[in-house]
Amino acid sequence: MVCGCVDEGIDGYRSPSIDCARELAESHQLRFETISYPELGFERMDAVVKSMPLMAENHKAARGMKPCSYCGVFRRQGLNALAERVGARWMALGHNLDDTAQSVLMNLGKGEMERIIRLAPHTSVPIGGFRPELFLYDGFRKGRFMLMQ
Repeated sequence: MVCGCVDEGIDGYRSPSIDCARELAESHQLRFETISYPELGFERMDAVVKSMPLMAENHKAARGMKPCSYCGVFRRQGLNALAERVGARWMALGHNLDDTAQSVLMNLGKGEMERIIRLAPHTSVPIGGFRPELFLYDGFRKGRFMLMQ
């Protein structure tokens, strides 16, 4: 098993969570890898955000786009590149029900039903209230739990 993170290049955001993830992986004697946007041939996300007004001015299709539109595409490519780098045959992502609900609502809002249909089938009912228990467990272990919105 290999643990990994994509470093988007957002100052003050990703670095602390990468440190936390690295510590967790190392505490379980797991290999930890990162890949950054510049390694993929992309600008750091901070630079992308700064250039968005100019992109919107010069390209009609870029008008109204949010940073998440770019970041999501870059991150997916980063995850694929990281998996290829470590020779992974499977990938498990740390998505939670909130992430899934946001994706469904965004796709509904954009009328992209084919994206909703592609969601993996779920065979179990998620149990609510995990976040408070995670904080308690992590505090008990004296660990570093990272929660960023």
